[in-house]
Order: sequence, then structure tokens, then C-alpha cells
Amino acid sequence: MTSTASGIILVAAFAITFIIARLIMKRRAARAAAQERARLEFLRRNMPPPEPSKNKSKRRRQQRMQG
Repeated sequence: MTSTASGIILVAAFAITFIIARLIMKRRAARAAAQERARLEFLRRNMPPPEPSKNKSKRRRQQRMQG
């Protein structure tokens, strides 16, 4: 009787620990992904503007697209 109960408790404790560990890992991964997205967005926002094309028609097309 006691061995069955302690076995159930052991399995339940393992399951709870496993679930908590998974939640912690998912939260860390989500935070790291959000930081990486923010970093990429920051880099993209602070990039210098692209140089005008040497091709005249392409440069005109780019100017029409910009404004």
C-alpha cells in the first residue's frame, strides 16, 4: 500500500517538475526571440539609407516609389 502511494507521489512529482521546467524553458525561449526581434528591428531602423542606383531608370523608379 505505501509503495503504491509513494510511487504515485513520485510520478506526480516528476510530472509537475517536468511541466514547470518546460514552462520555464518556453518562457526563456520566447524572451530570447523577442529580444532578437527587437535587436533586428533596431538595426534595420538605424541602417543608413540605400545609395541611389547608378542605373538612371531604376533610380527614377526608386524616387517615384519613395515619394
